[in-house]
Amino acid sequence: MRRVVVTGLGAITPIGNNAKDFWNSLKSGEDGISVLDTEEFAESPVKLAATVKDLDLSSLPKRDTKFDSRFTNFARIAGREAWNDSGLDMALEDARKVGVYISTSIGGPETLSDGVRQLDTKGAARISPYFLQSVLPNTAAAKVSIDLGAKGSSMCHVAACASSGISIGEAFLKIRDGDNNIFVAGAADASITPLTLAGFAAMRAIYTGEDKKCASIPFNKKRSGFLIGEGAGVLVLEELSHALKREAKIYAEIVGYANNSDAFNMVSPDYEGLSSKDAMLGAIACAEINPDNIGYINAHGTSTILGDKTEAKAIREIWSKECPPVSSIKSQIGHLLSASGAVEAIATILMLGSGIIPGSTYKLDLEDDCVLNISEKERLTNANYALSNSFGFGGHNACLVFKKWSAQ
Repeated sequence: MRRVVVTGLGAITPIGNNAKDFWNSLKSGEDGISVLDTEEFAESPVKLAATVKDLDLSSLPKRDTKFDSRFTNFARIAGREAWNDSGLDMALEDARKVGVYISTSIGGPETLSDGVRQLDTKGAARISPYFLQSVLPNTAAAKVSIDLGAKGSSMCHVAACASSGISIGEAFLKIRDGDNNIFVAGAADASITPLTLAGFAAMRAIYTGEDKKCASIPFNKKRSGFLIGEGAGVLVLEELSHALKREAKIYAEIVGYANNSDAFNMVSPDYEGLSSKDAMLGAIACAEINPDNIGYINAHGTSTILGDKTEAKAIREIWSKECPPVSSIKSQIGHLLSASGAVEAIATILMLGSGIIPGSTYKLDLEDDCVLNISEKERLTNANYALSNSFGFGGHNACLVFKKWSAQ
């Protein structure tokens, strides 16, 4: 089977609008939590969110920034960053062998809400001809394909918060099995709107307090729901010999992937964590290694009561004797929904490459059922393999295993 490496990274996050700034902010312990103090959120039960700030849209056509949904803008900018970072030139590639998998969980909810208001107040004749293409979940994948001229498989995997884990994993399989040479894979989400926040609040899944220190505290005793964030993460995956031939910079190798379903409940995880455990073990088996080889786990860790407890249970059952270092970066960037898996994959890759695991940004005070090997201080690691988890509403589970790159 062919080997697959990561040669490009692109990120838009609440703590940095490119991969380099994101990583530096992650290491320095910054958080992107903001107060939702604009008029549109005056009646919202949710007061805090992790928002993208000062994003430069000048690289996109003005018409597109006017009519496209925010998630599409995120995806296009992160996609271009990842492609440019890889050093690839489409003029030198067979475009039919370059694929694009960009996922999302909700699409363009702000555009949908605006369209409904327009319909109610001004009538059907005033709906924009760009309305439907702006809210469709596949628009981001399509536009990234158009931007790059990529004519291979192009798709949007919609599986809630596991979406980008699946997109990256499926792209990995496509390259490994010989269907493509290159894939641009990841996700974008921009769902901080009054409608979506009201929906999450009605489900009692989201943090509704006003204390930033308690807004996103994975595995902590006082956690009470996730903090919503927004952003995008995009990776360029490439067949190894193709990357070596052009002397590409290689960040890491992707060696394992698995996805499955709890088949249990739309919003609650399987209390025993059986499927999430199977997904982790499946990704490790795909990598042809043992659990003991995993030197770091990037937990899904959303700060929800059941989600954290279930994931911790699954991890503790696999690593019952000695748990590797674990962290959840959602304490700094919030829950980016579909984009979480891609942004966290980028963080995991950069941790492997640098040998640095950033410390927690909050006082741990772990719940008894959530005691894992988490540290409040930055740690150095010589890990060769890392696992990144993504679990989504509906019971969707996706796990990825990355290997530290070595030319030897």
